[in-house]
Amino acid sequence: MSDVHNVAINIANGTLAVGTSNVLGFWVPTASVGGGITITKVTYTSNEAIAAASAPNFTLVSVGTNSATNGTLATAIGSLAFAAGTAQPGTISTSFVDATYGVAVQWAQTAENAATPTVTAQVQYVMGR
Repeated sequence: MSDVHNVAINIANGTLAVGTSNVLGFWVPTASVGGGITITKVTYTSNEAIAAASAPNFTLVSVGTNSATNGTLATAIGSLAFAAGTAQPGTISTSFVDATYGVAVQWAQTAENAATPTVTAQVQYVMGR
């Protein structure tokens, strides 16, 4: 059985501005140290409540070396009200990420939000398939 790894990705820390960006979490280990990972769980947590009407849309994605989006790993979490400290689960759509890619959270904000939360993605994975 493979060891389970947990990574926290700090997505937002302050005003939730309108726009879309990728927040890089980590690069997948190279083939020489196991290469490729299988994502087993994704959750998103905010330290403040965020209203549904102005909630950001978070999607776990793989990115290439230029940080451009390569593919979707976990479906979007969006238009959901966030209760402070309550984890919102992501639904994994593609679990395997090859060693040539990174893992990032794509953050899309379509409405102004006066909240200034700290939002974190928690990604759990194992090495290999």
